[in-house]
Amino acid sequence: MGVATLDYLRQLYVEERELPPIEPEPVAVCTPIYNAMQFLGKYLTHVIQYDWPKDLTSIYFAAAGNDGTYEALKEFKETYGDEYRRIKVKYVKQVLGGELPHVRNVVQCRNLMVQWSKPDMVFFNDADNFNPPVSIARLYNGLRLGASGAAGVYMFRQYDKDKKERIGFTSFFLHGGKMRHLALPGREGLFPLEMFGKRLWMDAVACGCFLVKRELLDEVKFFVPFGTAMTDDTSFCLKAREKGHKFIADFGLITPHWGYNVEHHQYMGLVVDIDPVMERRRTKNRDEGTYVHPDIDGNMDEAVRRYIDLDKIEELIKTNK
Repeated sequence: MGVATLDYLRQLYVEERELPPIEPEPVAVCTPIYNAMQFLGKYLTHVIQYDWPKDLTSIYFAAAGNDGTYEALKEFKETYGDEYRRIKVKYVKQVLGGELPHVRNVVQCRNLMVQWSKPDMVFFNDADNFNPPVSIARLYNGLRLGASGAAGVYMFRQYDKDKKERIGFTSFFLHGGKMRHLALPGREGLFPLEMFGKRLWMDAVACGCFLVKRELLDEVKFFVPFGTAMTDDTSFCLKAREKGHKFIADFGLITPHWGYNVEHHQYMGLVVDIDPVMERRRTKNRDEGTYVHPDIDGNMDEAVRRYIDLDKIEELIKTNK
């Protein structure tokens, strides 16, 4: 596991303590969504099973595409609207062309839903993440343990430049000027079982199953990291870390994921749009051994430093903030 040895990871364990019973507060479940009909039914089935009071739950969809997803979400609103505090379905015109169109679309949708949901805490729920019913309550306790944002963990497959497969986990940390993630060589790699059920302090998490405090969203907006191959959730977390916010990756909340394949850009056989600019960048970085996005351990290049003060984050890490 490279630098992420078990001894190193144990230093990142969140100190658990007994918490009083949860007193639920309003939450906004926010999903940017695009042409998701192939798995929309499975996703919505999980949404309505969250163990959180429906009268305190608002659901927001920023939908783009033309495969019937928007129409299906309107039907969902008609069916379940009376059970929830609010359901809002908004059609968003898709951004086409230019640099990083996929990231630009996601950023546009996330920031719109943040505006709609004031002043609730926000639960970002990607449409291809099928989160367990306990997700909101489990992550809420993560916030009560001192995090500004807490996230469930999901796995993905990746390949290095030699076509060797690794299993990655969506929990990222800065170490020695490099952004790294927990990964295992091959499908049969052994993961330390003691980590399951643990919460870990991380410098970045994925937003597919992510509960975040409103005060963080008021301070840091999602943005497009032009000139890099970073995604919007990684860049958002790093900018928040720079300002002293802390994140928890919850290995007690392993989240089923539709199955993104980094090498072939497929969702279980469903080919999705490839951003040619980002793809060229990632391929070049991979072949040079400096993969900017944390999919593969790599050096953070100068383009990233235009947005993120990595030295400041590392200083905060040293002081355990």
